[in-house]
Amino acid sequence: MAQPGVLRVYVNVPEEYSQATTTGLTADLTLAEFPGRTFTGKLVRTAEAINYTTRTLLAEVDVNNPSGQLLIRDRVR
Repeated sequence: MAQPGVLRVYVNVPEEYSQATTTGLTADLTLAEFPGRTFTGKLVRTAEAINYTTRTLLAEVDVNNPSGQLLIRDRVR
């Protein structure tokens, strides 16, 4: 399944970096399927709470995907 337009990427940010995680920051996404390429996104929101089990902050990054080249794959087989 492809999601053209904007791809939402969820990232678990370690607690030690959570204070610096603010909306509007840019983030670079690299994928093994695209060696040598970097896709830039923007941090649009966070969970605003640390997960005490993992000690991470869930953050959402939107990456432009106008051509649909970035695919979402179902990992369940």
